Amino acid sequence: MTLNDWRDHGYDSPDAVLQAFTRRSLEVDEEEFRTAVAWMPETVPGFGTGAAMNDWMNRPLAGVPFLVKDLYDVAGWPTTASSTFLDSVRGIPADTAPLVTRLCSLGATPVGKTHLNEFASRTACPAGTLISDIAAIPASPTG
Repeated sequence: MTLNDWRDHGYDSPDAVLQAFTRRSLEVDEEEFRTAVAWMPETVPGFGTGAAMNDWMNRPLAGVPFLVKDLYDVAGWPTTASSTFLDSVRGIPADTAPLVTRLCSLGATPVGKTHLNEFASRTACPAGTLISDIAAIPASPTG
């Protein structure tokens, strides 16, 4: 689907956008999907109801889903930076990153979090490698 297809489909709520995205995700190979998408919510919080929802439907990006890089906070969603421990020591964020807030204010709907190298470090450290053992860390394929 194109950006216009999503926007012009006429979804009546962010949760309807999430449900449509979830249905479409079932049409692609599950392993490929899970390679890109780290986490998806059951509902999309924070858009309101009634008059607020009518306002949402008139925004320029209403109905357009987007995935959030797992470095940016969304209130109530885990932010792990693809770490196996960060969410347990940091907790669930109470605030949303300004970039995500801006996209939501335009009507776009966050539908999940994407994977990345741990802490977006450009290198992947083998399990058990100590940072002092720098020679054991493989070079980044992007230089």
